[in-house]
Amino acid sequence: MLALLALAVISGGSLAAGDLFDDGYKDCPHKTRLRDGQIDDLSVSRDSEEADEVNISWTATDPTTWGLGSNAFRTSLVVILDDDDGDPVTKTLSLGARSTTFDEVDTGTEVTVEIAIVVDTADGDYLISDIIRKSINQSLTKPAFSSGWNRITGTADVTANVAATSSTHGWQLATAPIAAGKMYYVGYNANFSNIKSEDSRLLTNPTTARLRIGLAHQVETDGQRDDVDFDAYIIRITDEDGDVVSEGDDVPTAESEYGVARIQYDNDATTDTPEDIEAFDNVLVVTGIFGADADSNPFDADTGLITTADNYALSNVRIVNGDISPAMHNVTFGAARTAAGGTLDAPTDGLSWTGVRHLTGGTAPTTAGEPRTGTPAPIIGVVYAMPPDEHRDFPVDTLSSDTTYTITAWAINDDDEVISPTASLEVRPHDTDQSTSAATFTYFRNDPGGGATATIDASTTAFSYITTAFTVHE
Repeated sequence: MLALLALAVISGGSLAAGDLFDDGYKDCPHKTRLRDGQIDDLSVSRDSEEADEVNISWTATDPTTWGLGSNAFRTSLVVILDDDDGDPVTKTLSLGARSTTFDEVDTGTEVTVEIAIVVDTADGDYLISDIIRKSINQSLTKPAFSSGWNRITGTADVTANVAATSSTHGWQLATAPIAAGKMYYVGYNANFSNIKSEDSRLLTNPTTARLRIGLAHQVETDGQRDDVDFDAYIIRITDEDGDVVSEGDDVPTAESEYGVARIQYDNDATTDTPEDIEAFDNVLVVTGIFGADADSNPFDADTGLITTADNYALSNVRIVNGDISPAMHNVTFGAARTAAGGTLDAPTDGLSWTGVRHLTGGTAPTTAGEPRTGTPAPIIGVVYAMPPDEHRDFPVDTLSSDTTYTITAWAINDDDEVISPTASLEVRPHDTDQSTSAATFTYFRNDPGGGATATIDASTTAFSYITTAFTVHE
């Protein structure tokens, strides 16, 4: 018989719901159970550095006050973890333990943990406390630091039976993904450019220049992120010595606001209504790759390769992944670079050619939120990337030249719990001092009004600036 006479007796008390303590554990035959509060505040968290580790912690009162008597030496805390693979893992710990770590836990799944106080007897293991249970759902995939390119292949009037002068008239873009190349969300300001300067003539958006790191959601829908209480991504930046950069010490992202809507991919006029159509949005456009004239355009939309430059894939940064893909604004195309009809033609060699554009034509609506009227202006063949879903801005000098940094990111929920695996990217910037006295120095920026370029008159006062060649290691 168990010597539990010192325990508080709760006649008819039932154990808290728990599925992991199976038939191997029995309720005390005398229905004796410790009062609530001996163990409490169970915390379950993913480790952002070790993807397969789950950290468990809890609070507890002094075991000497529990009235265990002679049972104390064979009483323990039992923690059970289930990562939804059908094979729960059990740890038996001393009464003084307040934390433990499980490793080799499946990622990208729901993890359930239960903890209780158990007495080991000759008749089996008896539960003498409520079972405390908590779950954490790591169902989100890790975020992405880049996206692929897309190309506008056509436009469609999805309200052809409505007069073009009506505020309910709308247009929609037909688009197609491009096979190769990437747009990395690492650079300066909203358009992830590679130019910075202390000269006040360099206008940027935001108006205070900064380094921007963006992240894209993966396969989950907004509803699925809401189901796990997605709050933000956390970004950490470490240098090549493994030290955390002070500005990038586990900082949260903010939702990116590049425009009021996303480009519509559906081109089915029978299923869309004018209220659904906000087809023209702020996107990251490759300025210079326009038109479908293969004779004058070295870009092959089917393969995503620049065909006159050793078949380089389209990229806004230098990519090292076994092979080396140069940033496209650093590739020389010879005569084809300045040919008419839509070549890759950066206005100044070495400058990023990605600009934020508002792909809108026709006439602005008279009522906010309604589609524009008239025929849309975007040219068939425009190459663009969607902006990031989340981003974080840092001081423009956060990354030093010729230093390799590791940027990691993971999702958290409203309780600051890790709910995704960790994404990682190595970035190495290289700064070059530049100066020009050109009559018109042209560069790309994100104009709040949707413009793609701005100019500086450097003919009187030379314009000094820095270009940064970003290299990413995949």
